[in-house]
Amino acid sequence: MEVDELREISELRMALEIFAVGLAAQKRTEDELKVIEAAHEAIGVEIERLIAETELKSNLLQTLTSGHLVKEEWILHVAIISAAKNQLIKKEILRHHLINRVVGMYTGGHLDVPSPSNRAEAVAFLRSTYNEHKEICEAIKRKDPIAARHAMELHLQLGVDSMLRRMARGEVGQIVGQFAKSAFDPAATRDP
Repeated sequence: MEVDELREISELRMALEIFAVGLAAQKRTEDELKVIEAAHEAIGVEIERLIAETELKSNLLQTLTSGHLVKEEWILHVAIISAAKNQLIKKEILRHHLINRVVGMYTGGHLDVPSPSNRAEAVAFLRSTYNEHKEICEAIKRKDPIAARHAMELHLQLGVDSMLRRMARGEVGQIVGQFAKSAFDPAATRDP
């Protein structure tokens, strides 16, 4: 993926998903909130499992991801979009593959660290992403659309900035190759 394409995809995703999370905060049902919270919890469990599993391995950063983590990220974002109750927004996000084209890239082993030997930064990145999602989920739970939009904007922008830094360091081939090999298959996931 070229820098301009990533920028354009990210701008479209931000425009739609930031608006959608505000709607989700206003319109979500208790059942939809349970789906959102369950996906967030599954992300946290998988992050901690990966961290514990890789503590003694030599190829640390390459294993700090999984197809399950990518799927749960996708499920969380689609659950939020579904709670917005705007089928046109959801259709456009899914039609353009706006979530999986970006989520798979920065959760598929493409951690924003200067060196593949820096496990502490990789772990911090994963936990930071979890905490960004937590802020989004809590704003939705409180039915606070302003806080939800702000938290989503911060989350998406941090991810885009991370990807752009990696691309600038010449890691484009790694990003595309790793993404192509990821276990992510949106057809195999449940639609919240």
